[in-house]
Amino acid sequence: MTQHSPDGVGQQIPPEVAAAAAAYQLGPYVALFGPNRLPKRTAGAIIFGVLAVIGVVVLFTSFWPIGVLLLLACAFGAVQFARSFSVTRSPRRIHLYAGGFVYVDPPAAPVVYRWDLIPAVYQSITKHYRNSVYTHTTYVYTVHGQGDAKVVLTNFWDRIEALGERIEREVTRVHLPMAVAALQRGEPLRFGDLTVAPNGLISEKRGLLPWSDIEKVQVRAGFIHVSRAGKWLSWSNTQVAHIPNLFVFLTLVDSLGPGIRR
Repeated sequence: MTQHSPDGVGQQIPPEVAAAAAAYQLGPYVALFGPNRLPKRTAGAIIFGVLAVIGVVVLFTSFWPIGVLLLLACAFGAVQFARSFSVTRSPRRIHLYAGGFVYVDPPAAPVVYRWDLIPAVYQSITKHYRNSVYTHTTYVYTVHGQGDAKVVLTNFWDRIEALGERIEREVTRVHLPMAVAALQRGEPLRFGDLTVAPNGLISEKRGLLPWSDIEKVQVRAGFIHVSRAGKWLSWSNTQVAHIPNLFVFLTLVDSLGPGIRR
């Protein structure tokens, strides 16, 4: 069975991956995710630039100690650049299926993460600015599996935004009905230091805040802000990165306290 990798090159699914997926009944194959990589043109331009600088130093530097220092600096830069390209040769892969994904990091055996067997996903998405100008976004998704299994997915991965969104969406789809059923039975559900209960939100530090007393719940600047009606200061501030299954939490808040999340 041959699938296509993100760069369009056909790649055979390793037998051990196919066997693991079949054992966990992951269903149809969806996509392959590999390490991020720089475009070839960018790589060529950087290498050419390094060589050009070295050439200028050799030809036009009359004070040789400075020339030696510059050459060493160029060599160090070239080494660091070469190391950055080693990521593209990494054997790590994520084979995405309809029912989950298989994480491959040789020589360890493939690890299966099935959507209904993932107890928690944490996310941390940070936008970076320089002089008020947006530069880039970093993504960190921490996926917990069965037992002690855990994988941290970062910008190391090609198309990390799409991969992270798919994982979050599938885990929410599976866990939300179970969470709703638990609340209907009167069972509170813990999300980090916040607990969703049928009668309100519970904070480890502040106790219970009934739904009728909650003015709004906002996600802002990487934090979940819970405001109490009639109070200026937030009743609770919790980092988004510390909330497991964020979208399950937010959906429950929407359903139990309609109109409070803005």
